[in-house]
Amino acid sequence: MRKGVGVPKEMSIIEFFEKFGSDERCRKDLWMKRLEIGFECPKCRGQSGYEIEAKYLWQCKNCGHQVSLIAGTAFDNTKIGLQKWYLAAFFILSSKSGISAKELQHQIRVTYKTAWYVNRRLRDAMQLANDKYKLSGIVTMDEAYFSARENTLDEPKKRGRGTNKSKVIVAVSLTEEGKPKYARMQVVDNFRAKTIEKFADNYIEKGSKIVTDGFRSYQSQKIKKDYFVDYDMVPADSEDSKLKESEYPTV
Repeated sequence: MRKGVGVPKEMSIIEFFEKFGSDERCRKDLWMKRLEIGFECPKCRGQSGYEIEAKYLWQCKNCGHQVSLIAGTAFDNTKIGLQKWYLAAFFILSSKSGISAKELQHQIRVTYKTAWYVNRRLRDAMQLANDKYKLSGIVTMDEAYFSARENTLDEPKKRGRGTNKSKVIVAVSLTEEGKPKYARMQVVDNFRAKTIEKFADNYIEKGSKIVTDGFRSYQSQKIKKDYFVDYDMVPADSEDSKLKESEYPTV
């Protein structure tokens, strides 16, 4: 999903086939998306070229190298029809608890080996896109704690930053109205300044406004240099903290 675009309405299977009912429709959709993002020549890295829409090719203006529609995408170097790729992506994104290769095999009518390959390749592509995306604008940032649902009656429960639960940094970008847009979470070993700085470098665009509490790790010189920091959030140790300790079952 492009930055700044809201969460789209969930598509039904009927709407999917109305929009992507053939390989040709999927080719046209992918062609428009690739033109919007822009092509890059894998040979000379040139970004200026000519569109050969009849063949869904892009030709580099600098060296003449031609780039196919699926080159450099998750669909590259395969003989699987583009509609099957689109349909597989539809099922993967629509499934609340994930979809197995066996189920995908049944849904897109391919062998189990092909379904496993498609499932893996699409998930790798989505993870790669997710890793590249950075939060921007107004971003709330705090710590959270996760653990399995266990009855540890013999041991006193610790709260706040001294807990033995898994430590997680949570960052959420907000709309202008203050509603959540996108979130980033990462399990970490500690909440030291270096850890906070590394998380921010990886997942938050420099120049963004970070809203957090007055915890000293957020007061490092690097954080203050790279971001606008607002320490208005209620401290994480407070009972009124915006990010409460959470109990989640382990998988």
